[in-house]
Amino acid sequence: MFTHGRPRYWIDWYDRWHWLLVVLLAALIWGAWTHPVGTLGFGRRASPVSPSRSGALPAMAPSIIESPQNGSGFLKSRIGDAEGRAQAGSTVLLEYVRPDGTWLELARVAASDTGRFRFALQNFPVGSFRLRVRAFAPDGRLAVSPEVMFTVVADPTPVRSTRRRN
Repeated sequence: MFTHGRPRYWIDWYDRWHWLLVVLLAALIWGAWTHPVGTLGFGRRASPVSPSRSGALPAMAPSIIESPQNGSGFLKSRIGDAEGRAQAGSTVLLEYVRPDGTWLELARVAASDTGRFRFALQNFPVGSFRLRVRAFAPDGRLAVSPEVMFTVVADPTPVRSTRRRN
């Protein structure tokens, strides 16, 4: 290892292992300089949606409330169901707007394999209401339906006859 009292390498105060550390440090500096943060595999932010092979997700089927129709009116005892279409297999949330403008979730169901959903509308007081559905696909995509407005009116009171039977 020593020749004439000196190491046999061309620089006397480094041996091979020290040079290996210098080369590795230079390679890390060069890699950080030429590759932006996140492209080397570390420091990359996780994406909530995994992209397809082409890099873009396919468009999500639109969410639509088919019943009740916009502007319809119902008797309090006969409101019926909210029905519509969304992305097949998605989770569908039915929401209505409060008087203060915030949306409140009424119910949540899974859309069928054909994309159909149904909610039972019950216990609505007399008044006007706005509904919408939001459909969440398993991969995180979201589709919001247009708002539907409907009115609930009080049930008519039965009219009693004033005629007497003889």
